[in-house]
Amino acid sequence: MRFMIVALVAALSTSAVAQTSDTALKRTLLKLEEDRQTAYVSGDRATLERQLAAEYNHTNLRGGTTNRQDEIAFYAPGTFSLARGTIDDVSVRDYGRTAVLLGTVTWEGATYRPNPKTSIDLSGHYRITRVYVKRDGRWQVAASHASLIPPAQPPAGN
Repeated sequence: MRFMIVALVAALSTSAVAQTSDTALKRTLLKLEEDRQTAYVSGDRATLERQLAAEYNHTNLRGGTTNRQDEIAFYAPGTFSLARGTIDDVSVRDYGRTAVLLGTVTWEGATYRPNPKTSIDLSGHYRITRVYVKRDGRWQVAASHASLIPPAQPPAGN
């Protein structure tokens, strides 16, 4: 009985610490996400290089995948432009040296130019998943996925 009470107190203490830790972690990862959106707008390659892990892999809304080098090239000025990017509805799951961030991203004025004659509008609302790993005291994105959230359709008959 005494052991069960000690175990229960320890579990409750750990839960409270984890919740506080998760809030701090959520703020940290949200700041990284906001910094990356700013980097997309400004064409800040150094931020992308710092934040994306060497093994980074992204699955895009069309089901294609890119590695770190491809992702950094995608966001190069002249190839990609973004007027504004915001992140909302963020939740974070802490697994120690790994964390999973779920949220939504809204891009306004997002244009991808794979070549001088082609321009693709990527503006929209996306559901995202990011897998972060902590190395050398800092968090990096190791994997990412984005799915387009379709615009709400009016009810039939309206």
